[in-house]
Amino acid sequence: MTKKEVRVRVLQDGKPLALSRFTWDEGSSVFSTTECDLTLNFRGVSGRTFTTGSRCTFKTGSRCTFKTGSRCTFKTGYDCTFETGACCTFYTWSACTFKTGYCCTFNTGYSCTFRTGFGCTFRTGLGCVFDTRCSCTWVIDGRHYLFAPLLFQGSMWPVNVYRPGYLKIGCKEHTFKEWGRYAGDIAKKEGVSPEVLEEYRGLIRVARAWAKEKGWLLPK
Repeated sequence: MTKKEVRVRVLQDGKPLALSRFTWDEGSSVFSTTECDLTLNFRGVSGRTFTTGSRCTFKTGSRCTFKTGSRCTFKTGYDCTFETGACCTFYTWSACTFKTGYCCTFNTGYSCTFRTGFGCTFRTGLGCVFDTRCSCTWVIDGRHYLFAPLLFQGSMWPVNVYRPGYLKIGCKEHTFKEWGRYAGDIAKKEGVSPEVLEEYRGLIRVARAWAKEKGWLLPK
């Protein structure tokens, strides 16, 4: 993609951005500018890197990297990486990584990693990791919670309480009551050793105690 071809995809005030106001490395597919208030339409285009100012809107494919200012909006595919300022909004697929400021809103798929400031809202799939400051909100099954779901790693599979009443170990999801009854049968089917079974019984107890404390022991 040439610089002139890139230009028609980047609008400012409804007009293509002047060639003198951005750089484009055709070999590495890196777009860079200090300009703000841009609309970048790379829908279906993957593997690009963007550096911009604030208040920009992006539509891209997957495996893109973004380094931007604040108040940007992103609609992307999967496996993207974001390093942004505050008050951004994200609509992405899965396996994305975010390092942002405060008051951002995330609508993502599963297996994403978030490192954010305070006052953020998350609507995600399962298997996500959160490292945030205070006053953030997680939206799970249409309900808002002021704490993140529980996720930690055992010797073989991750242990995840991502919604009230349910515990997921690896790809197996059951209520806490069902895990109490059938953990041995599940372990036998999976062919795990008695030592691993005992380890995961202990992890189930840890997850159960956390869920009880948070009011998530029973489905809602």
